[in-house]
Amino acid sequence: MTLFRDGQCEPLKRWPEIYQIVGFAFCALFINLVVGLLIAPLDLYGAQEIKQQMIENRGLFFTFFLIVIVAPFTETIYGQWLPLFVARIAKRTPFMQLLWAACWFSILHIPDGFSAILQNFGVGWVLAGSFLFCRYDSWLKSYRVTSIAHAIHNLTVFMIS
Repeated sequence: MTLFRDGQCEPLKRWPEIYQIVGFAFCALFINLVVGLLIAPLDLYGAQEIKQQMIENRGLFFTFFLIVIVAPFTETIYGQWLPLFVARIAKRTPFMQLLWAACWFSILHIPDGFSAILQNFGVGWVLAGSFLFCRYDSWLKSYRVTSIAHAIHNLTVFMIS
């Protein structure tokens, strides 16, 4: 499938938008899980400890609101749209656009620790693929699908942890 290489996938275009959202959220969760399992033996400091500190300092509701609502809808703008936009202006190939966006998305998670940087590279790649795929329809659909998929991903990870 070329979806995560150039943002194209004809069969996926026939899916209803809600299925696209769930599909992208599932892909992001799968990548997060696989990378997390691969780096688990390294015992790296990561986002779990950061979340626990936030819950202790700010409370469960505030942390939930920040991670599940605020982060996905803001990070989609400066984690997917901005790097994809800049890479497109720089006339980079879709593959390079995805790479730039994934790198930028992982860099945004430096405060969460090294394990979060590694995991969020994969998640960023999936979300950038989502944005690039939907961008062929409209910017609004790109923003909506990517943000909601990101929110579902964060909600699932928040509930598990």
